[in-house]
Amino acid sequence: MTVPRSRIPITLGGKTRYIVMSFNALCDAELALGRDIFNEELTVQSPSVIRVLLWAGLKHEWPSVTVEMVGDMLDNEPGGFVNAMAAVAQALDAALPDADQETAGAEGNATGSQ
Repeated sequence: MTVPRSRIPITLGGKTRYIVMSFNALCDAELALGRDIFNEELTVQSPSVIRVLLWAGLKHEWPSVTVEMVGDMLDNEPGGFVNAMAAVAQALDAALPDADQETAGAEGNATGSQ
């Protein structure tokens, strides 16, 4: 699976930052949540899930950010949680291929064609 490097903007702490749900970000989120985000139903309406996914998606540009820092910024940003839900959902959508695309890619690789 190839994870696209889409950059989804979000304003936090009065600054525009960019969420990137890279392979490392997805792995960091899984470790922090203690759940397999590909094989379990993951709700992007849970505050703890949003906070962890946002943290993981911001680490590429801000390595020292903590989960708690992300939560504090969401508290202090007008519309923080709602905006974070939308941005995280968009970042996940960009990073995770549709089932049809994944199946087509696997079939093409199995036959040697692309």
